[in-house]
Amino acid sequence: MTTATDQPDDQPDDWPSRPSLGHILEHLGIRVLDIVAAPVGLDVPTAETVVAGPGEPIPDRPDGILLATGAGGRQTIRAIEAAGAAGYAAVVVKSFGTPTADLAMAAGAAGVALLTTPDDMSWRHLDALLGGATPTVGPPTGRFASAGLGDLFSLANAIAAAVGGALTIEDPHGRVLAYSNLPEQDIDQVRRSAILGRQTPDRPTNHEEYQAVFAHDGPISYPSPAPDHAARMAVGLWAGRRPLGILWVISDRPPVAPNALEILSEAGKVAELHLLRLRSHRDPDRLRRTEVLRDLLSGQGSDSPGRSELGLAPDTPSRILAIAATVGADVAPSVPARIVDLVTLFCDGWDPRALCVTIDGTVYALLPETGPTHELGRPAQPNRLRRLAVDIVSTARRSTDLDLFVGIGPVAADTSRIPASRHSADRVLRVLRRPPGTAGRLPEDRRPEDRRPQERTPDGPPTRPAGAFGRAPDPESMVAAVEDVQQTVALLAVADHLPLGDGMLLPAVQRLLDTDAGGGTPYVDTVLTYLGTMGDIARTAQRLTVHENTVRYRIRRAEELLGLDLTDPDTVLVSWLQLRLTRLTASTTG
Repeated sequence: MTTATDQPDDQPDDWPSRPSLGHILEHLGIRVLDIVAAPVGLDVPTAETVVAGPGEPIPDRPDGILLATGAGGRQTIRAIEAAGAAGYAAVVVKSFGTPTADLAMAAGAAGVALLTTPDDMSWRHLDALLGGATPTVGPPTGRFASAGLGDLFSLANAIAAAVGGALTIEDPHGRVLAYSNLPEQDIDQVRRSAILGRQTPDRPTNHEEYQAVFAHDGPISYPSPAPDHAARMAVGLWAGRRPLGILWVISDRPPVAPNALEILSEAGKVAELHLLRLRSHRDPDRLRRTEVLRDLLSGQGSDSPGRSELGLAPDTPSRILAIAATVGADVAPSVPARIVDLVTLFCDGWDPRALCVTIDGTVYALLPETGPTHELGRPAQPNRLRRLAVDIVSTARRSTDLDLFVGIGPVAADTSRIPASRHSADRVLRVLRRPPGTAGRLPEDRRPEDRRPQERTPDGPPTRPAGAFGRAPDPESMVAAVEDVQQTVALLAVADHLPLGDGMLLPAVQRLLDTDAGGGTPYVDTVLTYLGTMGDIARTAQRLTVHENTVRYRIRRAEELLGLDLTDPDTVLVSWLQLRLTRLTASTTG
């Protein structure tokens, strides 16, 4: 990396085969860099990267790549103009969710390509990735240059030779992607089993070791825990904040080079490029469609019924599944990627056009509806979709020891309705993830094929316990479609669009809430239950497990002491709605 204040040496005239900008974008993929503007095309040579902060002078660096770390606005536009005048090939910025039209116009006028990198990508990590794909000043002399990009087995041998120990390249879940086979380097039984089964054997310390590797900034060493288990070194591989894999090196059979950790750190940057290349080229069209879905669900893109970029016919009905772990779950860094892989596997079996993407810790799956339709034109396969979701929950519990919830959104009649399906699926998740003992969860005997009327609590459907005698909850209770909790989802939608602050609460409702918050008589529960039973004193008493006279006394006190008017229909409606939404939003936050 070169900073804006460094003075570069002159590049040699005979410097061979510098990669083009298009070559770099092809290798790194749109998970790392995306094109906003390329006024002179992508077939332009590139040189080293330069990092410039807000207001820093831009040094002359013909064909360089400028990482403009400013916060946007006029400073970034001036950096783009200066980069164009200095002969740079490209400028990389972060959009932070703001439009880039002005920046693209400036780049077009300056004759320099404009690229964006994800907001969560650290500049240091991006510089390292670009450093592996572009030459530094002087002839390229990388020690791992003999391994062709994407040839993981050649790369494994090259790294093993440099470090001095047998090496495996694994994905975040312990699957062996490649391994070295140099004859002078010994391995232990754990490594032998991993190579034969293409999967690290299941050991009690696996989770802690993998978590430690991904939590550590750089290589980490593990001493030998037993005579038959070799010592190891490891380094995590990343694309921004997304784990790509791990390099594992046996470090004592024979002892590795004295600077093995330094070599392994360098090798990690090269391995990241190889894995990014493989991910980008495995199915580039699917990757492009996945990013279109991410933008659509995030509100940063558009997809109209007239023209779909998702690979679906414009009038193809589809649903969004929202998948997330329990609130506050301790999730290892490698687990989210593993969940995405798992969901993708199931979605591929549903329909080859299905797509999966992660946004803010939630996995979203877009599933086309392909079955027959009812007379009203609605797809007739909700039961099959629920079975798919239950299978995802069951498999995730077995493979990651993690409980997932799956919220199924309504049918989107065309691609323009997909964001609305996502919002409803999110609300279903909020209902499912409510803390144990909170009303509003699915009743225990409520199944897709069993729609008997259910007795309700004052705050929604009956509560289902998390599991009798400490047992894990039934996977079917972790799944719900919007049709299962339609009333609660509708109320959440009202709450999302009708904030209860800014003096909107009726004075009597505010007094009820304040009295409850201070302890003592549970007026809110009593009023909600009373109104929910349409004023039936006997049913209210039964649900609250109190005497009927207690209910009469509390209602009378609410009217006389707190000013609640239960004779006016509008007041009754607004009071019930405000109390219900206050209780509902409090239990679905998080």
